[in-house]
Amino acid sequence: MGVDSSNLQFLMRDDVRKKYSEHRVILSVGRLINWKGTKYLVEAMPEILRSIPNAMLIIIGTGPESQSIEQRIGELGLQDNVILAGFVKSADLPSYYHAADVFVLPSLNIDGSTEGLGVVLLEAMAAGCPVIGSNVGGIPDIIVDGENGFLVPERDAPKLAGKIIEIVLKRSLADKFRCNGEITIKEKFSWNVIIRDFSSIYEEAIKSEDSRGTLP
Repeated sequence: MGVDSSNLQFLMRDDVRKKYSEHRVILSVGRLINWKGTKYLVEAMPEILRSIPNAMLIIIGTGPESQSIEQRIGELGLQDNVILAGFVKSADLPSYYHAADVFVLPSLNIDGSTEGLGVVLLEAMAAGCPVIGSNVGGIPDIIVDGENGFLVPERDAPKLAGKIIEIVLKRSLADKFRCNGEITIKEKFSWNVIIRDFSSIYEEAIKSEDSRGTLP
């Protein structure tokens, strides 16, 4: 999978950024199912708020875990600092990426069900947003820890909180991740690169079959 970074940039508007201009925005996008690990991001918020009192977590997505996540938000008294935004149209997502200080994908591995790649990570990177993801599934194929984002252990809310705080409070680190993330997209995950790589694979397969005399 790839992303069209030019399209993401084109679709960005400033309305979401203006709405949350007084907050440091933590963003997560994805279907609310158990292996997305969203509850661990919610559980990281009390520690984050001790260091960043104006932190705001925006969770975009719907799914069967919505009610339990909302309940956990209430149990932790986070109603003023966590927004369950529900469904947001794809065309509006770039504005949220643009407004966020950090994007987080806290996925889990549950009996083999996990993140195949994490296209939302690619979208966030292409939009210039620093990223954090769990060290599971295809996420390490995107994030090089400490270079273009952070990898964290799954189910580790304290470690997740620490890395979020580090990105939000260290501007030079956030800028490094933004810059390297955009390079990652350009060199590995733009559609031009994906198309070129697929073409090469097909060409090699055709040559291989042709050399065996198995093609008509």
